[in-house]
Amino acid sequence: MKRARLFLKCFLFVQLGSCLGRFLWQYVDYKRNPGLYALNSAPWYTGPLVKAAITAVTVSLTLAAYLILGAVIRKREASGKNKEEV
Repeated sequence: MKRARLFLKCFLFVQLGSCLGRFLWQYVDYKRNPGLYALNSAPWYTGPLVKAAITAVTVSLTLAAYLILGAVIRKREASGKNKEEV
């Protein structure tokens, strides 16, 4: 259970880091090639916003699973301690 929680924690930070990295790359590319983005009908930040929304959903689900798993671990440890005392 603790390994699963560690995996979820790592997955959470990887998702946030990759979202930030994609946004920074897109911004630097926009600054270097503004004419390329002028051809599109949508602003340059539309793509990163959509990806950020998808990342937000993924991070929310991962964070919920992380917190639930933490509560289950604490509950099991507490019930294990009570059994040892009796």
